[in-house]
Amino acid sequence: MDLTYYNPLRAQDIVVQNPEALSQKLASTLPEGTKVRFVARPFVQDLTSLKNLQVHLEREKLPTRHAFSCVLVAEESTEASLEILKQLNFTQLILEVDLQAPQIETLKSFFELASQYHFKVVLELKKQSTTDEATLAHLLLFLQGQQGDFELASIEGLFDSVEQEQRFQKCAILSRASHETSRFEAYMNQQFYEALYAFLKMKLPPRVSTVLEINPFASQAFYRDYTRVHLPWKVTLSELKNNQLDREHLKSLGKTFDVIVLFRALPRLRDPQKELLILQKYTRPTTEWVIIQYNPLTLPTLAALTQNRFHNLAPHSPYWSFLQMQSKQSIERLFEFSGLQFEWFPTEVSTQEFAPIIEQLELAINPEFPLEWDAFLQQANTMMLSAYGTMAESLDDELDSAEEGFAEGFVTEGFL
Repeated sequence: MDLTYYNPLRAQDIVVQNPEALSQKLASTLPEGTKVRFVARPFVQDLTSLKNLQVHLEREKLPTRHAFSCVLVAEESTEASLEILKQLNFTQLILEVDLQAPQIETLKSFFELASQYHFKVVLELKKQSTTDEATLAHLLLFLQGQQGDFELASIEGLFDSVEQEQRFQKCAILSRASHETSRFEAYMNQQFYEALYAFLKMKLPPRVSTVLEINPFASQAFYRDYTRVHLPWKVTLSELKNNQLDREHLKSLGKTFDVIVLFRALPRLRDPQKELLILQKYTRPTTEWVIIQYNPLTLPTLAALTQNRFHNLAPHSPYWSFLQMQSKQSIERLFEFSGLQFEWFPTEVSTQEFAPIIEQLELAINPEFPLEWDAFLQQANTMMLSAYGTMAESLDDELDSAEEGFAEGFVTEGFL
């Protein structure tokens, strides 16, 4: 197993052929915090080799001391191999892309697989000979559609025409900002997910036994494998398909639920009103709703918009490609038909860390729109909004009588 790595202190490659020798060299020669880049192209990904490497690196506690990077072959990557790389603190994965045959479908599958682990994915374009215009155009269109999933490395000298180079250069510049934003959003999603379950344990009444969670990230390992066995209710995960509810999955469940949770799902629905009407079939009059919604009026969002760095973070679909940002008011309008009343719980963060952003934006916005700027700042530190929806008290009698006609656990037509 070739484990040759680049030593930045000596500015040279250190040849190592086995995990034991590697762990000993790293532990004895590199100070904590040094980034380690493996030179082998490609880095071996078979599980036996990776597990052997894991044993020796963890024995010296190296994953807590160093961040690693390597060059991979995308088609050799699996969820299991990437999981081990994540555990070993590999933070950057590099893929070589042949401009003559870019293997777009393989890249797309890799992006979907790698996105759940927050790796920094760097694409290095390689040119062997003249590439035809159609192939380059197809690759560029694909990369533009996948912004947020990768960072494009230097492209200087790769293209025959100035126009081609300018187009890919623009894509490269945008890719750096969008990939950083996407990885940060994925990290924040997981933090808010932890907060969601703390909120549910605090808020849900004792009568609750079943929860249906609509989660666009449900297939990702973090959400799929999240430990729920200790919870007093059974959680059923359901993801989105082409920016719609997974109708076949919901139909197969064949029952109603005590609680419906929408975790960052509303902005990704092609037609939120229509999907909510369908979702009502899996509720009872006493079903409660919990909506976890990113606040669009935040400093990072405004900064991204003003710098043209706001991009689609939703799963890509040929039918729908833009997030529909939702506010408190728009969510309440969506649910007007249902008779639900919402109680709102903001998740706030200190604006101190955003001081540089505030300073920049204030110079640009405050002189022209002072009142609007003041109003914005009052809610700019609210990163996430949690909505808890229950039926209006005035409908209690009606609901009590209606509930007698519902069979517990079976699909009904809701309360439309």
